[in-house]
Amino acid sequence: MVDMSKDRELSIKTQAKLLGLNRSSLYYKTIALRDAQVHLRTAIDAIRHGTLPPNLL
Repeated sequence: MVDMSKDRELSIKTQAKLLGLNRSSLYYKTIALRDAQVHLRTAIDAIRHGTLPPNLL
């Protein structure tokens, strides 16, 4: 685990290097998708793969 506090003993750069991690990945935060976004992405995938029912085209 990387110590992100201000009173850390090692810099974030040093911690990332020791752990073999890309430093930018330490700051990445995932976002939750809204239900509408999930349904839209599912529909787009279905269209791309030809699995969307014909009545929905």
